[in-house]
Amino acid sequence: MVKNSEKSQIIIYQTEDGKTRVEVRFEYENVWLAQKLMAELFQTTVANINTHLKNIFQSRELDSS
Repeated sequence: MVKNSEKSQIIIYQTEDGKTRVEVRFEYENVWLAQKLMAELFQTTVANINTHLKNIFQSRELDSS
């Protein structure tokens, strides 16, 4: 399923058995996921995702703006 707008697309990936579903947003050649979905994708906790995101921004690997 794909929802379009002028600037972004939302694409939903689902396994054949319907048990796993991941919704991602593509915008300006970037992929965006909510922290909860990142945790599900990487089979970890939201707290762990937040720790990694904090480190990425502190090291200036990414700009928070």
